[in-house]
Amino acid sequence: HLLSRRQRQMCIRDRYQVFVDEKEIDLLPSEFMIMKILMENEGSVMTSHQIAREMKNAGKEVRPSTVKVRVNALKSKIPDGKRMFHTIRGVGYKFEEEDTVK
Repeated sequence: HLLSRRQRQMCIRDRYQVFVDEKEIDLLPSEFMIMKILMENEGSVMTSHQIAREMKNAGKEVRPSTVKVRVNALKSKIPDGKRMFHTIRGVGYKFEEEDTVK
């Protein structure tokens, strides 16, 4: 499948490295995993429990309350993070390209 414009600019590597416009973004392993989970489920709202379960399945155990802290860190660490990573109040989180957000 084709990558969107933003995903082409944001290169994710399996070594917990993220590059945005060729600049490395320093993320914790749990932040990286959450970002990857949300991007793989683009446009879908995921609860903190779902994200925590996905992380546990991948070998990293976190509490659902930790997910909130890590998503907020992603929003501040990644350029345009607040326009891509969304908190759906009372429900969960989703990743969505800024040009598709309504």
